Amino acid sequence: MKKLCLLLVVLLGSAAATERRVHAQMIGSIDFTTDFAFYAGDALMPAGSYTVRKEALSEPILLIEGEKALKHSALLDYLPMHANTPHPQSDVVFERYGDREYLSKLWIEGEQFGMKIPPTKAEKLYAQSKSPKEHSVSGRKHKL
Repeated sequence: MKKLCLLLVVLLGSAAATERRVHAQMIGSIDFTTDFAFYAGDALMPAGSYTVRKEALSEPILLIEGEKALKHSALLDYLPMHANTPHPQSDVVFERYGDREYLSKLWIEGEQFGMKIPPTKAEKLYAQSKSPKEHSVSGRKHKL
């Protein structure tokens, strides 16, 4: 029984350390451009160029900002994702429901992790009546 408890403690500690490492790995930012409006969480973002970066080292929060002229920004929670192999390029993934686009995932070039944006209540409602179509735009990774 003691061995089982010790094993459980080691496994939980390892999982927590892995999650912290995933949160801390995005250093720098990703730039991308869309020719369509999209929702980033509950914020409607117009077509244009954007930069995404982690807002806090320890928290799973992203800041997405439009070009200075656009003055659009949003803070987003995310869930870490893991892939078996490094992603070949930075991708910004969207879910399309009819005429609405929702920011869904971010993949980082050269990394085995990504970030999933949890769906909002509005997106969940749209998902009940429309089939999503996933598509992505390429992003450009910048290091600080």
